[in-house]
Amino acid sequence: MCLPLTKPALVTLMIITFNWHWNDYENPLIFLRTHRLFTIPLGLTTYVDEMGTNYVLSMAASVSSFIPLLIVVIIGQRWFVEGIASTGVKG
Repeated sequence: MCLPLTKPALVTLMIITFNWHWNDYENPLIFLRTHRLFTIPLGLTTYVDEMGTNYVLSMAASVSSFIPLLIVVIIGQRWFVEGIASTGVKG
């Protein structure tokens, strides 16, 4: 009965939580030891070395890491906007 009413809030929470965990940097840095298991934010730091930064590869990897976030937001956009708009409604 109340689940359809909470759908926008749940989708909004899902999108924000997915974004939070996707961009998490510190926890994987602490727990992961091999480069093979690094997450995307940790992998982006491998383009920086003693000789400088490879900006072309870094920007290409940044754009390709943004695509899954964009897909999640596009899929849940309708409920996300409805969830944000309904939080300010009183009564």
